[in-house]
Amino acid sequence: MAGAGEKPGDKKEAQPVGGIVVPLLLLLVLGGGAGFGYGLLFGAQSKPEALHASSSGDVGASAKSDHASGSQAIGKTGPDWREEDLVPIQPIVVKLSGSNGKWLRLEGAVAFSRPSKQDRGAIMAQLGEDLMLFLGSTGLEPMISPAGLEFLRDDMNRIVHLRTGGEAKRLVLKSLVVE
Repeated sequence: MAGAGEKPGDKKEAQPVGGIVVPLLLLLVLGGGAGFGYGLLFGAQSKPEALHASSSGDVGASAKSDHASGSQAIGKTGPDWREEDLVPIQPIVVKLSGSNGKWLRLEGAVAFSRPSKQDRGAIMAQLGEDLMLFLGSTGLEPMISPAGLEFLRDDMNRIVHLRTGGEAKRLVLKSLVVE
């Protein structure tokens, strides 16, 4: 029988220590296994040699056209930017159309894919005039949003490509200031 001063609900029953430790250890082992498996599957992609191997794939499969925008040309492999011949253009200052007193100043350079033995001064002067005429006919509204600036840059790249007869790759903007 129970003691005289003890009630049946006062007895403390010993709880097994394994009641909380075993599930905790199981969760720890499952988490470690999941992390190990993730590292095996996706860990090789973060190594530099794996990135280089994946970026040296087929150029034709990674880019559909030569006029791909920046977000589309990320996987495109091509010549290194250090192999380009940059020819600076004279700063362009022009009044924007349709805006009261708004001026634009553009500084940049044209990236040619290969160096040339001939002087590109005449081409660059004509290119500066073409860009000045284009920017003078452009209003301020297209330049407000990031997408508008990207379209403006794509249009200027087309002008550069057409004026140079395909020799130039793109226009590299140094600064674009609207006052």
